[in-house]
Amino acid sequence: MVALVYAIVELPRAGWLSWHTAGPLVAAVVLGVLFRRLERRSAAPLVPARVVRSRTVRGGNVVILCAGMAVDGMLITLTGYVQGMLGWSPLGFGLATAVMTVTSVAGTLTGQRLATAYGARPVAAAGAALAGLACAMLAWLPGRGSLPLLLCGLFLLGAGLGLAFVCAQIAAVTGVREEDSGFAAGLVDTSFALGTALGIAVCTSVATAAAPGGEPGYRAGFAAAAVFGLLGIAAALVVPRDRRAAPATERASAG
Repeated sequence: MVALVYAIVELPRAGWLSWHTAGPLVAAVVLGVLFRRLERRSAAPLVPARVVRSRTVRGGNVVILCAGMAVDGMLITLTGYVQGMLGWSPLGFGLATAVMTVTSVAGTLTGQRLATAYGARPVAAAGAALAGLACAMLAWLPGRGSLPLLLCGLFLLGAGLGLAFVCAQIAAVTGVREEDSGFAAGLVDTSFALGTALGIAVCTSVATAAAPGGEPGYRAGFAAAAVFGLLGIAAALVVPRDRRAAPATERASAG
């Protein structure tokens, strides 16, 4: 992961053909293949294959990964935009992002109820869609700023992340054996941590490559975060539907 993130960060400055980029990318691939071979031969692997074979576990973790990429990629881009271009203070920016915090809590509480009624898949997909829409809205922020547009984007982003996070976490531990529950929970945290690292690296690199220090560069960073939201929708749709969590009306009709 260190080699991969380093290559992404160096890409705008050095280009694809530079050793600063190609070398770390090759190292990341080689180390990844080596890790997989060692895991297959190990009597006590760090990542048990019996757990990650589950479509539900894989889908939930990919949604968490994409959500981490979207939220931290967006936040690092937005921080540079409001403080570098608009001249906001860190306190003012922190107060604005409190909107996202409040709606993410509300989205989490609502997502638990909706996942119980309708299953994790549709709710996680809806949350990823809201997050992607919010990042796309932020990409339309003008150079002089627009507080209503910014707050609206943060409002939707928090709600979408709350929905996506809780449903992806439910999916990522569904059907896991009791002895594997600790690994499944740790894998969720690891997926989110990897997502934040990749999201920051990709969005800052995209913004830098598009226009160093300029408005179009920030828009490109927000657009990259929106793409992560779209990838989250695709990952959520991979999660198998849980028939046990069907709506009461559907169960009554089936009966």
